[in-house]
Amino acid sequence: VTLERGDIRSELTATTHAAHHRYQFGAAVKNPVLLFDLDHHLESGEIKDAELRIDAATHRISGRLHSLGEMSDGYGGYQVYFVARTRSAWREQLVYSAGMAPAAGTQAMGKGVGAVLIFDAPPTGGEAQPIEVQLALSLVSEENAAKNLDAELPAWQFEATQKATAADWQKLLTTVRITGGSEPERRMFYSSLYRSFLMP
Repeated sequence: VTLERGDIRSELTATTHAAHHRYQFGAAVKNPVLLFDLDHHLESGEIKDAELRIDAATHRISGRLHSLGEMSDGYGGYQVYFVARTRSAWREQLVYSAGMAPAAGTQAMGKGVGAVLIFDAPPTGGEAQPIEVQLALSLVSEENAAKNLDAELPAWQFEATQKATAADWQKLLTTVRITGGSEPERRMFYSSLYRSFLMP
């Protein structure tokens, strides 16, 4: 999708436990910024608390958040651990929590946690390279999230990951073959099948 404000092309593909983001910023954007906001949730849920750490030397951000969802808050919610890495280095990093303004730092914890990464502008006359982020999750530990990242996204190959994921979905969706019915009915069936695999 291309975001009208800032002319930012946003692309996303995923594996079972990880995602590969690619952002192409328009020429008018002088200092591209990525925002990691750990305070947003699906409607009717909330983030009880979160923490993140930034390691600029390895281009990594890691941490966890405690999610309370409509179906999970009755038993205390659950922890989501994550490890993310960017393909290129950033120029400046800011962190924030508890409604405070973003400030220089490498870690944040509590409620309303997030981080801001500011990248350099492309060289004069040069073409801006996309900013790429890979992120993996685990419901077990940060160590498992790191293992998921390394196992499922070992290289920066967006198109190859996209094709492999499409093939995986096609294999799942052809588990069931139907005949008859109208095209809208068949589309409804396969959309429902997709959702049953997406969130059993």
